[in-house]
Amino acid sequence: MKRVLIGIDWGGTFLKLGIFNLRGKLLNKYKLSSGDFSKPSKFFKSLKKVIEAILRSKKLDLSKVEGVGVGAPGIINTEEGFIYYLPNIKGWRNFPFKAVFEEEFGLPLALDNDANLAALAELKRGQAKGVRNAVLFTLGTGLGSGLILNGRVFRGGTSSSEAAHFPMSFRGRKCSCGSRGCIETFLGSKYIVKEAKKFFGNRVASPKDLYQLALQGQRKALKVWENFGYRLGVFSAGLINLLDLELIVLSGGVSKAFRFFREGMKRAIRERALFPFLKKVKIKVSKLKEEAGIIGAYEFIKAETND
Repeated sequence: MKRVLIGIDWGGTFLKLGIFNLRGKLLNKYKLSSGDFSKPSKFFKSLKKVIEAILRSKKLDLSKVEGVGVGAPGIINTEEGFIYYLPNIKGWRNFPFKAVFEEEFGLPLALDNDANLAALAELKRGQAKGVRNAVLFTLGTGLGSGLILNGRVFRGGTSSSEAAHFPMSFRGRKCSCGSRGCIETFLGSKYIVKEAKKFFGNRVASPKDLYQLALQGQRKALKVWENFGYRLGVFSAGLINLLDLELIVLSGGVSKAFRFFREGMKRAIRERALFPFLKKVKIKVSKLKEEAGIIGAYEFIKAETND
């Protein structure tokens, strides 16, 4: 009987799950809302139900699963599989995720930050193959980031690296992390929508609505996207100067609007990044799309189970 590994990408809005064979082929995937997952007990109950249903569709059961990789949207102790907190999902402060998961499922688990695993996917299968220094931004509910340094995903004592909570203002808006003026308060989805509502009111409830208005050539929608790109570019320039980045990879739902914020982002980098760093850096949109997180989770648990 064939054996499988499971990769889970847990975002602030959706949870994506993929079943992979041991050669890395994606056999099946599933997507559900993260909105009901603020209570750990409900999370594990719902997740187990989904996993068992997907396995049944492939004539498999939990006994054929060799391990599960999970990318979570927050501050993680990767070695212990411990969640310190998830800035955009309540109810998960100081939670021993790995211990509870392994007791509930009876399966090995590897846990990391979701953006770290998306960066791992880009390094293994995507735009960052063969690149020494790069940053991946996941542009969605919040701003996720994963660093590739010297050809490896960078991890500190915690999951690192939380670029979203780099302070960009001495005061500024209050962030979901509890601080103020974080870069995420300039680039997260709800802040994009808040800016767009000044011009379009309730016509814009999500970045997707703003994207549709930009497609129609709405001048003010284009300006909102340009401003978004410029802010992202200013922040990127700081990272380029600090880390000698060769590549910036954009992923997540908001990256679909890159055509509308590309020039603003590039203009800010031209203005702010130092020579010669500026000369070599490239910006690319992930081609792995919505599968980046589950691929990275698969690659992570694969490496853990092969050790």
